[in-house]
Amino acid sequence: MTREEWLGVAKLLNDAYEFNGKAMFETPDKVQFWFSCLQDLDYKVVCVAVKKLAMTSPGRPTIADIRNECGAIASAEPQMSEAMAWDLVRNALRDSSYHAEEQFSRLPSIVQRAVVSPDRLREWCQLNSDTVTSVVRAEFRRCYEQAMNSEKEERQLGEAGRKLIESVVGKLAIGQKG
Repeated sequence: MTREEWLGVAKLLNDAYEFNGKAMFETPDKVQFWFSCLQDLDYKVVCVAVKKLAMTSPGRPTIADIRNECGAIASAEPQMSEAMAWDLVRNALRDSSYHAEEQFSRLPSIVQRAVVSPDRLREWCQLNSDTVTSVVRAEFRRCYEQAMNSEKEERQLGEAGRKLIESVVGKLAIGQKG
């Protein structure tokens, strides 16, 4: 989203959430801060998110509210249920003794995150079926849920959030070396 597009959104937010003569964005610094946190989002998606929040939320939206709503709107990809993901893994296990890498590469990326590596497929396929059905499935379920939550958080953070985290981590690593 460009700065000009953001200024239009900020004006809409000011108009929609004016309370007792106080605008939502009282200073240029506040407008700039919000822009820096939302600029990586698509303008059209932000407009839809702001409109939806204005119609459904009684209070002023936060940056997080707008990012969450944009994430919900933008994720056109339907989420795969744990059962569907497990079926893919179970099918991959049938041929993972000798072809774990190939089977792993065929899995969707979110399932790959939960499985972790082709070696894990190879290990799992060598276990007896009762262990796979109970213990391995439970482990996979936990890992898949964590992968889904992690992916959702990454989507909400967007590019600006990822860069900020990388910057902070980089500074922390430099500080530990010295």
